[in-house]
Amino acid sequence: AGGRNGLVIVDISEPSNPILVGYLDTDGVAEGVHVSGDYAYVADGWNGLVIVNISEPSNPILVGYLDTDGVAEGVHVSGDYAYIADGHNGLVIVDITCPTNPVQVGHLDTDEAEDVHVSGNYAYVADGRNGFVIVDVSNPKNPVLVSDMLWMYLLGISGM
Repeated sequence: AGGRNGLVIVDISEPSNPILVGYLDTDGVAEGVHVSGDYAYVADGWNGLVIVNISEPSNPILVGYLDTDGVAEGVHVSGDYAYIADGHNGLVIVDITCPTNPVQVGHLDTDEAEDVHVSGNYAYVADGRNGFVIVDVSNPKNPVLVSDMLWMYLLGISGM
């Protein structure tokens, strides 16, 4: 995620010599990215979710997008769903089985979703000044708050 530069693709096969391979201006502010298969799923700020075909890294192609109601700040893909940390709009769950036509299927209002990681049936959300939120996403159409923990200001979260 390259911020105002959009999606930036870098070859790091030689860590001492990273090479810019390709990029795509997403028109928003690329704040988070998750790669799964031939696609990069970009949390693109006010533009929501942007889906890019990266099967040819030197020529990334925008194939789909979904304008969310908030500011997409983080994204995690698990199975057929993209989980979007959508700022003041909370957690947004999107069916991505058809990358050219992503469809929002679920939503849970949290105060300030900044980042998200999914493991099994749970989404773990860094929720800004509200701390840490755990959400049961076993039914993506009906996410349920399991617990939360007030802990300073959380901006990011990583693997479990």
